[in-house]
Amino acid sequence: MESLLLSRLLSSSNSSGAPRYHVARPNMDTIETAISTPALGLLVKEFYFDEPASGWKAQILTAKGVIDAEILRAGPDFMYVPIPADIIYPIKVVMKFEPKALTIFSDILSAFTFIYVGLCLLSPRLASRLGRPIRSLLGRIKSPIDKWWQQE
Repeated sequence: MESLLLSRLLSSSNSSGAPRYHVARPNMDTIETAISTPALGLLVKEFYFDEPASGWKAQILTAKGVIDAEILRAGPDFMYVPIPADIIYPIKVVMKFEPKALTIFSDILSAFTFIYVGLCLLSPRLASRLGRPIRSLLGRIKSPIDKWWQQE
């Protein structure tokens, strides 16, 4: 909604040279923007994960082929895809989010933690029985680390 408002404000204030575009969202992880007139870049308001864990990728589809594009952080929750000056229009900018292994692992770990905390609240005895193997495993991992730490 915010992008629609912004585009209408810009097109009403500058009717002569505003880029013409159409945005489609086929699914939650894909943003497709068809641009038919020259533009310097594409500004998108979307949650942006910082560099190491970012899974956003951008490609510019032209009549000549596919160009991998850089995504720049343009502020809180904004991403900017610069469009090369020598591109022939119309083009389509496709942005896809593909979560990295670290993101998937942290989501799974969060889900297990949520379930375990729920069990602790609903049935402390069951949580205690389930927690024994976890505490045992953590103890086996912690013991060598403690020995190494004491040697240092």
